[in-house]
Amino acid sequence: IIGRTYDRVESPSFEKIWGWDVETSSEDSLNYLLFSADVQLPSPIESMDRFYFQARVEEDTNGVYTLSDGSVTVKRNIQPPGGFWGLFSGEGIL
Repeated sequence: IIGRTYDRVESPSFEKIWGWDVETSSEDSLNYLLFSADVQLPSPIESMDRFYFQARVEEDTNGVYTLSDGSVTVKRNIQPPGGFWGLFSGEGIL
């Protein structure tokens, strides 16, 4: 939007990193680093969500690791709808 000023954007905060593991894929025989993190998202979202990361990991001849070619999945708790639709609970489906 032209001419609009925006407030300062805050960065997300990584609160906790959960166990990482390097796995070799049976599909392509490449190594992948898997880990998750609890991330505090800033305004306007303002929520704590768990992010799951998967990235290809490579080690060069100097022992330096590089992450590339990956994906991120977000897990969010959903609240079941109230009223009549509360009969069909959505909890635990995702």
